[in-house]
Parts: sequence; structure tokens; C-alpha cells
Amino acid sequence: MLKIDEKIKEFDPGHISAKLDKFNVPSLIVLIASENGIDIGYSISYDEFHDGSIHACYGGVLHEYRGKGVYSKLAEKRAQIAKEKGYTSIKLYTRNKRREILTYLITRGWNIMGFIPKKDLEDNRILFEKQLV
Repeated sequence: MLKIDEKIKEFDPGHISAKLDKFNVPSLIVLIASENGIDIGYSISYDEFHDGSIHACYGGVLHEYRGKGVYSKLAEKRAQIAKEKGYTSIKLYTRNKRREILTYLITRGWNIMGFIPKKDLEDNRILFEKQLV
């Protein structure tokens, strides 16, 4: 997972490894997508909000594998596992500058439920939620 993370240009170097200690929780869901023995994407989620939702806090797909449904498959699996564990929704934050993620979420039925302003307009955080049915 850390090797995938290092290759995704949108992420700051070491942004996951610096936060590994907060992932030592029983609710942790880690998914890795592989193709031909190569790890190409991942999703990390855990119960951060303690309100019946699971927080999809980190995820990404290597550039050369984007647009091929890799993240959608990870998201489907994450939703299945979260539902089996009794969660009723999935929440995630994204930044204003991540237009492809904003489009992905809105076209797949996610709802905007919060906003955190930052100095730089592009870094504003937008909180999304999707109910698990």
C-alpha cells in the first residue's frame, strides 16, 4: 500500500506512513487491488466518527490504471464489508481541487454534508456521505 501511495502524484510524500498509528483500530478495513501480481490501488477505512458510518479516509489508484473501474471495485467491496459489519453509511472528505473525485462521487449518488474552508480555495475540504442500502 505504501508503495502505491508513493507513486500517486496528487499525494504528499509519506502522507499515509505518518498516520499509520491511528489505523490501529478494530474497525479498520484495508483493501488492495492487484493486477498480474502488481499492487495498483488501495482503500483504507475505519470508524472515525462513531455514528454508524465508516470513514473512507485514504485511497488511490496508479495513474496508468485509472478509468478502468479499479476504484469502483474497491468501493463496492468496501461498501459490502462495511454493511456486513453493521455500518449504515460511508463518509469521506475530498478537496476542492480533486475535480475527478468530486465528479465520481456526485455521479454515484454521494451527498455533500459538510464543508471545511481553508486559506487556499483549492484546499477546501468537502465531506460526502453515501447511505448503505
